[in-house]
Amino acid sequence: MTDKQIIITAVVGPALVLIVAAVLLRPVPKSKEAASVDPAASSPQRATPPSSAPPTHLPPNLQNLPHKLSPAPILMRPTTTATLTTRPAPPLDKPARLEAALATLRQRAPGFGFTEAVLAAREQELGQPIPYPARRLLAAVSPRAWGRFVSSIRLERPGNCKFQSTPYGDLADRQPELARGGPFFIFAAGEYGDGIVLDAAGRVLLADHEDSIAVLADSLAAWIERLIAFNGTEYAYVRGEVASLPPERRRTFLMDHQRLNPDSEWAARQLMALDFPGGHPLGHHVWDPATRRLLPAAEAPPTRLIQIQNVSQRDIDTVTGAKGCNDLMIVGADGGEALDLSPLSKMTTLTDLYVYDVADVDARQLAAHPALADLCFLRCRVTNIAALAKVSTLKRLRLNECRTDEADFARFRALRPEVKLE
Repeated sequence: MTDKQIIITAVVGPALVLIVAAVLLRPVPKSKEAASVDPAASSPQRATPPSSAPPTHLPPNLQNLPHKLSPAPILMRPTTTATLTTRPAPPLDKPARLEAALATLRQRAPGFGFTEAVLAAREQELGQPIPYPARRLLAAVSPRAWGRFVSSIRLERPGNCKFQSTPYGDLADRQPELARGGPFFIFAAGEYGDGIVLDAAGRVLLADHEDSIAVLADSLAAWIERLIAFNGTEYAYVRGEVASLPPERRRTFLMDHQRLNPDSEWAARQLMALDFPGGHPLGHHVWDPATRRLLPAAEAPPTRLIQIQNVSQRDIDTVTGAKGCNDLMIVGADGGEALDLSPLSKMTTLTDLYVYDVADVDARQLAAHPALADLCFLRCRVTNIAALAKVSTLKRLRLNECRTDEADFARFRALRPEVKLE
């Protein structure tokens, strides 16, 4: 028997059974220990995550992506060729998300915010703490630095920041319905005096005095991210500038705005214009507040007031199907087509017509209208005004910044002296 073999012999009963087991005992050379397989390699390994540099892509609330995920772990399987898979980490908590947004904002708007002493003194005056997100913003960025990055909206100084019962001010006694969601903390304002406020849930609201209240973001952190993503411009405030965005960027902004404001007719019309640059094949659509949808004029419920921007001939031809319309405003497009307004005579309920920025209007096209009482032209060239004398229901005619033929206008005045002229 050698030192490398073990022979076991056993005798059971009368029979002799020889069982030989040869086991080779081979000691592992020390030089190969380093090449041995790690037992842990048979289970997935978590690789070291990459650095957490601030992302440069659009914020998640604008891309339907999870918000600012921490670096995704990499799972490596022990196969011949490594297979990489990713698992999203949970989103950052609210304070961390706010701090990340403020850090990026400070890069765009470098400078110092207000000191703790200033903020604490203002809280003493208010008799309560400044909402945490607004306090962190005021501590991080000065109004001057903010103004170098954000256009058309100013960051208020602490002395002008305050709580109010409605987004428009302390009006709860006169308009109690506006107090829902309050109190409201005003911390910024638009260049036309419209307030930017935080509601009790932390949402950022625009209190537009010429329109309804608009939600700008679910949180202050999300609003800062939106401002950063769109280079300091809040297109919900300067709506006319949204057309300057490339189509896909415009769509990204509008879809997010519509998500926040499902009753926004403006966002719905802008998205329709993106989908149908040459105009919808069914012509003009009317906003239905009940369904929060744009419906073809002939299918929409009765609507008293209709406004058409960048009007086309298809709009004129199809708006005549609208039911119950008393007031119609049409605004021409720059370099728009010549329009035939005669189809409007089919709108028997129409009493007030406003025609703005249509290059050339032939008044004879409206002479057969059965119900017009108030007719207003603004920045138009109006010809054949005397034909309007045939509109027996006409009570007022306004020609603001319009070009007309003086002799033609004099004939109208002679024929209809009772019509009020402006």
